[in-house]
Amino acid sequence: MEISNDFLNGENDSIFTRLRKGISEFTLTQQTVCSYTLEHYQKVPFTTVEKLAQSCGVSPASVVRTVKALGYDSYRELQSELEALLLGTKVSLWWELERSFDDNGDEFPLARIVKDNIEALQESITPHMMQNYAVAVDLLLAARFIYIVGMRSSRGAAIYFHSMMNQMLANVRLGGGNEVLYDDLVDLGPKDVLVGISLGGPHHAKATCNAMKFAAQNSVPSILITNSPSSPCAEFATVALYVPSASKHYSITPCMTLLESLVVSTGKKYRGIAKEKLRKLEEVLVSEDITY
Repeated sequence: MEISNDFLNGENDSIFTRLRKGISEFTLTQQTVCSYTLEHYQKVPFTTVEKLAQSCGVSPASVVRTVKALGYDSYRELQSELEALLLGTKVSLWWELERSFDDNGDEFPLARIVKDNIEALQESITPHMMQNYAVAVDLLLAARFIYIVGMRSSRGAAIYFHSMMNQMLANVRLGGGNEVLYDDLVDLGPKDVLVGISLGGPHHAKATCNAMKFAAQNSVPSILITNSPSSPCAEFATVALYVPSASKHYSITPCMTLLESLVVSTGKKYRGIAKEKLRKLEEVLVSEDITY
């Protein structure tokens, strides 16, 4: 599958890229509007110019000038782009972990969590996801080396993905902490791929974004897996896969499901190599008295 320039240039995330650039390049008043919009992008599609101006502590005219500076013909055009993103994504935030502790009546927690996760998984199948997923799989299949990075709350998902992929293929690497992260990154080139996992909101680990920025600067293709299209890592990604979360609790179940799907898609392509390594690994584990 041919990878379009839209993905290579990050055009699918252009509104957040523009907002981040505005925060660093615009006037102070316009920076305020950009910062508020980036932080509250889920509310802006339903907020009038006047209300947005009041929230930012600026005049409505300043909001309009900011919109023009961002490259939009009207405030409504900016809102429409955000609306389109919201229809295809659902963001999970760390504070939703706190929400799961709230009293939910007599409903048994296990049943509630399972139901919530099922709904989130169903919502993950969007046209945006399917299109980007195909691009991501092509990048993985074409890669000489696959380098996986995930920090803090995303570390567990990164370790799991590496473990599954590494059981099938010999070209998979897992990035370490900040002090050793670049030891392997410096060896990557255009024929490799970096997989960055950043499940934050509103905070994202800087190390992951820095790794993706380094990859972009060195022409290394990258795949971002995140729960927020406003992630600062997005502007550096070749392709971004946005995974939703459950509505009533913080969950990485959709992310883990996506990772398992990528493992299957990759394994199907290299089924001969994958099966041979899995059988060999099974024999070694038994012979070395690691498993029964």
